[in-house]
Amino acid sequence: MKHLPGSKTLFILALSLVLLVNAFILIGVWYNRSGLAESVVVLTERELHMPYRWNRDQTSVRIDWRAISSDGDSYSGYSSPAWFDENKLVSLGFEFSDDSATDYKKHFIEAEAVLVLEYDGETYQQAVKHAQKRVLDIEKKLSRLVDDEDLLSDLKRAKENLKHEEQSASRLFVIDAGLDKEVLRIQYPDNQRYILAYGIVDVRSTGSYRNNTKPTFSGRIDRLSVQYLYIDNSVYSNIDKLKPSLQYSRNENSPRFSLAVHYGQKLEPWIDSSSFALLNNSISR
Repeated sequence: MKHLPGSKTLFILALSLVLLVNAFILIGVWYNRSGLAESVVVLTERELHMPYRWNRDQTSVRIDWRAISSDGDSYSGYSSPAWFDENKLVSLGFEFSDDSATDYKKHFIEAEAVLVLEYDGETYQQAVKHAQKRVLDIEKKLSRLVDDEDLLSDLKRAKENLKHEEQSASRLFVIDAGLDKEVLRIQYPDNQRYILAYGIVDVRSTGSYRNNTKPTFSGRIDRLSVQYLYIDNSVYSNIDKLKPSLQYSRNENSPRFSLAVHYGQKLEPWIDSSSFALLNNSISR
């Protein structure tokens, strides 16, 4: 009859497993941060989102990214960026057949890809111009229908959105995706403006062969693989002095601080705590 391992043996095995896992994690962190960073971008409070409930247990901030949809509006989780078409999906390894659109959720699972995030570049300027055009278009209509209440309400919202776009909206946009980080870095060489990061993508479909409508496919960015950045006690203390419990306003406030975000060999991010800087408009309230 075989004897079961004793409690001491089980404890040693469990402890060994924990130590092995921790060692594996530490080796991964070391490798990611070894050598020169793949990219280093200085982000502000516009791109580093604080939770609504800020307390001493807080250990992270969330990376706030956007994309431009095919209609020019800022991206939402239910629409697709204009560049994320079927050809792009095929380049990421997705395959399509005649019945794909009928039940595409069973055919396609989420996939990981290398995303290209542009910081404060042409895509952000495009978003600002789109918001400006929206204001001008409504003002033009109001010149003919001066007292139209619906248009007046639309104008108020459009101006608020423009102010938000110019002062407080994230300037970090996902503009491309691929599988080979070396190829993407050649295409986007400025590693202080373009971040390469892993993210999760999936497929959207419109139309169906069953309805005699040829289906079209587009990609959707679900999330970044690493969405949250760890902050240490020094960064927490600096942010806490800004009284973030008042929360960063959608329209009224410009960003109050900046931090350098590094992406390493594994395209995983970390914050350089020593890079914390107050911006000129920062005040405690």
